[in-house]
Amino acid sequence: GDESALPAIGTILDVLPADSVDAVYVEGSQNEVGAAASDGWPPVSWLPADEKAPGAALRGVLSDPARVNGSRVWVACESLAVRDIRRALFDRDKIAASHLVTRGYWRSGEANHPDHDYGEDD
Repeated sequence: GDESALPAIGTILDVLPADSVDAVYVEGSQNEVGAAASDGWPPVSWLPADEKAPGAALRGVLSDPARVNGSRVWVACESLAVRDIRRALFDRDKIAASHLVTRGYWRSGEANHPDHDYGEDD
C-alpha cells in the first residue's frame, strides 16, 4: 500500500500470525510517516513515491511474478493504480479473486474520492 494505507496495514498485521506475512511494501517515506509505523511488524520495504505516478513503485514490485505467484495479496493505494495492479495480477499472474483484495483510497486530482473503491468494476 501507500502511506494512506498504513492504518489498514497495521490492523491487518496485528491479527495475522507473524510467519504468515512474506513481505510488506509501502510506497512513501518512512521519514514522513515515522519509524513507529512499523514497530512489531515484519520488515517493511519502503518504496520511493512519485507524485506524478502514484502506485508506480508498487506496480514495479508486483510485476515480478516470483513475488506474487501462490500468494494472497492485499493492495491499497491511489484508485487508478490499484485498478492497474488488480488487472495485471488477474491477467498475467492468474491470481484467484479469493486471493486478492484491493482498495482505492484516493484518486489523483480529486478532492473527495470515496474510499470504498475496490477496483472490481473494470
